[in-house]
Amino acid sequence: IQAIDEAEEDAEVTITTTKQEYTLSNPHHDDLKRLESIREMSFFGRIFRSMGKGSLRGVIILWIRVTVGVVVMTMPHYFSAFGVLGGVIALTLGALACHTGFNFIIDAAHKTQIKDFADLAVHLLPKSVANTLKVTICFDYMLMLTLHCIVSWNIFEYIMKICGLVPDDWIADQKVTRLYEYKPMVFLIRVIFFLLSFVTQIPLFLKKDLSSVRGIAVLYVAVLVAFIAYICGEAPFFRGAYTRTGELTYELLIKPFKLSFIPTFFSVLIAFYCQPFCLVLRKEILHPTNARVKKAVSVAITWELVLYMSIGFICYLC
Repeated sequence: IQAIDEAEEDAEVTITTTKQEYTLSNPHHDDLKRLESIREMSFFGRIFRSMGKGSLRGVIILWIRVTVGVVVMTMPHYFSAFGVLGGVIALTLGALACHTGFNFIIDAAHKTQIKDFADLAVHLLPKSVANTLKVTICFDYMLMLTLHCIVSWNIFEYIMKICGLVPDDWIADQKVTRLYEYKPMVFLIRVIFFLLSFVTQIPLFLKKDLSSVRGIAVLYVAVLVAFIAYICGEAPFFRGAYTRTGELTYELLIKPFKLSFIPTFFSVLIAFYCQPFCLVLRKEILHPTNARVKKAVSVAITWELVLYMSIGFICYLC
């Protein structure tokens, strides 16, 4: 019996099976088939279907959410600095410059297989430059977080005013709908709003899974677009008022060159600034081939350009 037991022990075979882990960058073949079926849909079918995890449209909206902030409200100033044609040229050149930069980052990350922007900078740049860039990226994150919270609060103020939720004693300036921010109730609402804004942006700045904040990004972009449409809808009334008072002035072509053109153009570049988050958003795309990632970049920049030119052109002329 003992000999039989020893023989059975020697004959035992341990079978180990390894399950392949499927991710957005390494999708299951069923997900690839789904992508093929989506390509065969009509244009409206692709646009209005639901957004699943890894959706290209979801990443485009997140991209716009990260990029479009307080700078959208300064577009009329850029048009007033350059003129209408000059503003269009400056915005177009800024979009093309940033588009080229994004494509370079995507190609470099693909060839080096590096998935983090800071690590990519260390790999490609001299050590001193890379270390300086790391510090500036940290400041960029802090600045973008603060600006997004401020812009969100300003939009929230206007929404409360439009919906009739702001008592008259809360308003400090009726012309610009500025609230008494240190009035107890206004201050409490402001604190709660800023805390919620910071919390909802933590996944983005920690470079975690962004699908959890996609719904908030959709809401943010929808409200921002509606806000821009509302401002553009009011513009003709302002044009009529300024025309009657003789205050309306504008330049349809390009204003004479001044040294202020140079810093103003670099400010335009900030309107498309998304470089530190470029590779973070890339990881959110299902099957992130270079072609799919670059398509997301092109579509996002195109829509940003449309938003910027719309509010800049209409509000400057009015």
